[in-house]
Parts: sequence; structure tokens; C-alpha cells
Amino acid sequence: MKLTFSPTRHSIVLIPIVIILFSFGLDGIFTKLKLRTNIQSTFIILFCFLSLAGFLSSFSKIYSQRINPFLSDVDVLSLIQEHSVIKIAAMGYTGDLNFHPEIANVFEHHWSNRHPFTHVFETVNPSAITNDKRSIMIVCANSPICGIDENELLAVGELDKERSSSLYNQEPLYQYSSDSEVTNGFSNMAGAGTRRIFLKIYKY
Repeated sequence: MKLTFSPTRHSIVLIPIVIILFSFGLDGIFTKLKLRTNIQSTFIILFCFLSLAGFLSSFSKIYSQRINPFLSDVDVLSLIQEHSVIKIAAMGYTGDLNFHPEIANVFEHHWSNRHPFTHVFETVNPSAITNDKRSIMIVCANSPICGIDENELLAVGELDKERSSSLYNQEPLYQYSSDSEVTNGFSNMAGAGTRRIFLKIYKY
């Protein structure tokens, strides 16, 4: 798998403005201080070198803190097979699920417009799994709505409204959670929520 890094759309808009303002600022400073050309060149080269060195020294930490939790924390496909999941309620930024052929070819999916705006997946052939092995999954990633009991209960209700309370109150067959304050974008100034994931599987 590849993890591609690129500027966010916000950064792309700001980059030309920053470059223009920065060049105007340097020109103004050098003109006011009446610095010689060689000093100006040395300063600019030193500034670029220090900026690059600072970025490279912190890159590893930034990278490890922002790896997609679907790639590093949990193997959703293995969990679906292991626990015979027939329904999934996905909240937050869980679009990754749509890119797995193993899910797209086996589950039908649709959006629910109710809070907390759940993406619902239901297997197209539930009869292939015996009743005593069936389970449901709720998963939420990279969003402020994750990890809140009320939202998880509502998500279970999207899968089975009549039995939502009894299903949610039972002991999960599997659960995993990872929370952080690190933004999931490659900068603390941009990103859609923090890097976090909450996943539970219940017997159905």
C-alpha cells in the first residue's frame, strides 16, 4: 500500500500568497538595513537550509502520528471475516471502507441522513452465514463524534432499531479504540478532525 502526501487544498491556495509576501518582506528588510548582496544571499540560503533541516528532522514523527488508522491500527477485512459481520454502521471519516472490493462486492451500502450521519453497509447474502455466528460492527474514525456512547447507540439503531438498546448493552465480541489530539492532515493548521478510531463488534 502507498500513503501519498500532498498539500491540502487550503495550503495550495495560501502558498502563492506566502511566497509573494515573504519575498516582499525580505526585500523590504534588506533595503532598510542596506545589506550587501552577498549578505542577502547568505541569509536566504541559511534560512532555506534551516527550514529544510527542521522539516526533515521532524518528518518521521509527523509521519508516524498521522498514518491512517485503517492502515496501521485495525485490519477491518480480517475482523469482518473472523466475526462474520453482516452489517456495518460507519461514522465520521470512514470512506476507506468504500475502496475495499471485499466490502463493496459483498455489502450494499447507503447513507443515513439521521444524526450522526451514518454510512450503513448490509451484506447482500446474509443467509450464507448461520444465525449463531452473525455479528454487527460500528466504526468511527477521525471525527469529534467518535467515542460518544449516544452516537454509537444511534449507529446501532441504524442497523436494527428495535433491538438497538439490547445489542449495544451486551458485551462486545471485539472492541478497539485509539484517540489522539493530532490532526489527521499533514499539518496542525489543516485537517478534518484528529487521528482517532473507535470500533466495536456485537453478536447479532
